[in-house]
Amino acid sequence: MDAATLVNFALVALATQSLGQDFLPTAENITWSSSNFKTMLMWSPPPKNYSYTVEFSSDGMDRQRSPSCIQSMETECDLTDQLKDLKATYTAVVLSEPLPHVHAGLEELPYSSSARFCPYRDTQIGRPNFSISLSNDNTKVTLHIKDPLTAIKRDGIFLNIRQIFRQDLKYRVLYNKAGQTGKKKKLSQSSMVELASLDKSGSYCFSVAAFIPSRRADRQLGTWSHLRCSPRSDRSPLAGECERCRFCQLMFIGMVSFFSYCTVQHCIPHMAAAELLGMQQGMFTQFHKNVPFNCF
Repeated sequence: MDAATLVNFALVALATQSLGQDFLPTAENITWSSSNFKTMLMWSPPPKNYSYTVEFSSDGMDRQRSPSCIQSMETECDLTDQLKDLKATYTAVVLSEPLPHVHAGLEELPYSSSARFCPYRDTQIGRPNFSISLSNDNTKVTLHIKDPLTAIKRDGIFLNIRQIFRQDLKYRVLYNKAGQTGKKKKLSQSSMVELASLDKSGSYCFSVAAFIPSRRADRQLGTWSHLRCSPRSDRSPLAGECERCRFCQLMFIGMVSFFSYCTVQHCIPHMAAAELLGMQQGMFTQFHKNVPFNCF
C-alpha cells in the first residue's frame, strides 16, 4: 500500500469517526402543536451539517416515515394528513441523519421521542364566530354559532368540528347585561342557543367557546370567541303600537283637511257648514275608540 492510499484511508476513517454521536446531535424540546386538527410536530435546534427525519406510529403499530419530512433541514413537520385515525394515540420520533449522499457508517441513528398525542383528545378548538338575533319583543336573544372548520378533509371538503365530535360537542356561553360585571353561564348541546327572559330595554354581551366534556379537564374548553353585544333597544312599549296606527292617523288628518276645505269652499252645496262640522266630530269620536290617544 503506497503512501497516497494510506493518506486517503486515514482521511476517510477520520471523516467517518467525526460523523458519530457528537456530530449528529439529537432533537430537543419536541412538542405537538395542534389547532382544529391541523397538527404539527416541532423541535429544536436547527440542523447544521446534518438533517432530521420524522417517524410516527400509533399504539401497537409499526413506525412509518412522514414522506415530507425525510432528511429535512426544517424543525417542524406537518402530520395532519398522516394521523388518519383521529381517536388513536400517536408517538413520534425525530432522527438525526447525515446530509443526503453523506455516508456516516452509523449502526443506529440518534433520535428523540415525543410525548403521546391523540388528535381527538388533544387538539385545541379555535374560537367560533356567531351572530345575534332578537325576538320581536326584545325579551329573547338567539345566538347562531358557526361551527369552526377543521383541517380534516372528506371528499375534498373541510369538515367542521360538529361533523367530527358530533354529540360530544357542546357550547359554553357567558353573558351579562352591558355595563354590569356579573356573568351568567349556559351550556348548549346545539349550535343555536336561545336565551329568554332578558330585560327588553337593555343590551347584553356574549362570548362563546366549544366544550368537549369527554376530555380531561384542561382540554375541555376551546378558545373563547370575541365579545359581541346585542343592539340596545330604545323603543318605548307604545312605539310599536304607534307605528301600527300611524297610517290611520294620516288618513284621519287627510279626511279632516278635506272636510275643512269643503266647509270653506262649499264643495258640497246641499250640506250646511254645521252638518259638515257634525260629521267631522263624529269621525273623530269613532277614530279614538280604536286608536290609543297617546299615539297622537
